[in-house]
Amino acid sequence: MKNVGYLLLLSYLVFAGVDRINFGGNSIESFKLLPHIPLSLLIISFIALFKTDDINFTWISNKKSVLICFSLFVIFVIISILFSIDIFYSFKRFILLLLIVSTVIMILSSFTKEEIKKYLYHASILGSLLFYVFNMLLFFNWLGYFDINSNIINLDPDYIAYFLPRLGGFTLDVNRGIAILVIYTFFLFSYAGKKNIMTQLIIVFNILFIFASLSRTAIVFFIITISLYAIFSATKKEKIAVFIIIPISCILLFNIVSFYSQNDVIDIQSALEERLTLDDFGHDTSTGIHLKLIDEGFRIAFSDFKIFLIGCGHGASYKIIEGFQMSRKKIANFHSQYLSILVENGVFATVSFLAFSIIIPLFYLRNKLLPLIFGLFCFNLLYQLTNEPLYWFTLLYYYKFDDYA
Repeated sequence: MKNVGYLLLLSYLVFAGVDRINFGGNSIESFKLLPHIPLSLLIISFIALFKTDDINFTWISNKKSVLICFSLFVIFVIISILFSIDIFYSFKRFILLLLIVSTVIMILSSFTKEEIKKYLYHASILGSLLFYVFNMLLFFNWLGYFDINSNIINLDPDYIAYFLPRLGGFTLDVNRGIAILVIYTFFLFSYAGKKNIMTQLIIVFNILFIFASLSRTAIVFFIITISLYAIFSATKKEKIAVFIIIPISCILLFNIVSFYSQNDVIDIQSALEERLTLDDFGHDTSTGIHLKLIDEGFRIAFSDFKIFLIGCGHGASYKIIEGFQMSRKKIANFHSQYLSILVENGVFATVSFLAFSIIIPLFYLRNKLLPLIFGLFCFNLLYQLTNEPLYWFTLLYYYKFDDYA
């Protein structure tokens, strides 16, 4: 049974961020059956049937401040659902969040630290390799080498105009995909022990794809995380590895980009101008949209007393975002996790979530995971990972194996 548990947990950690695979296809329009959903149900069932004696919740129940803040957050989310402008959709989003958090808590409560560290290391390798496979498929599809039409697997790449494809691996959202790759890279850096050549190569390619994505938010996330890790947490050998591997990755990326640019496959100059130009904050630019969404979110939150207190409903912000191309689409959000929580769940939910996700960790600086926690906080200032399983796994993993318990 130990091997079964290993395979289930490994699969969950590898496929947690995959959303280019939808087992429901087009048959269920209002619901995506992503890989992590059936895997969650299998893991919970396996733990309930075969690991009941191993379950121990004291790691969370003994941390009163953490438990109180998290419980308050859930309570205020439930209140927002009861007064939601779209109760059905808010309830669905809450069930998804509940499934993700419950699965992570069950995993952390029934597997040992040694097991989880080993599984995380293996999952970071396999998850990275899966990321590469999808990137190759997306790139070849963009070049027109093949055209795969499938209701289950989406291989249509995101792109910057017609300049070049944005390779986000197994995720439809490039920023979220690269954030997952940063998490994998961090665990490879910190939990690999004596790194072998394969691990080092995977780290090199991970960094290459992080920068090649041209995701400004995710690149800043990586730089902040790895810099803090090198300064405060890394051993001397790991610090040396950071300053050797990153330049190697950048040199390799430069040569690959130069080859495709010289052969007129991609237009890297125009793409970089689009990504790095900061003097155009128009409504149609990426930067302009982000800033206007944030401004709109604060305006809505502080001009409506009901929204300020209890929100418009969990996940229901899409109904009040107007004047954008994404308006009224269920993928619409304010591109800031904390602002979205404020608008959707109210000020009390925001304060309790901030306390749980970043304020409490900052009081305990000894944890090796703190650079990643802080990096995720910075990432979520301009993006949101509220329904990302690996985000919750990282956050709760921090509390499971901290140094102050």
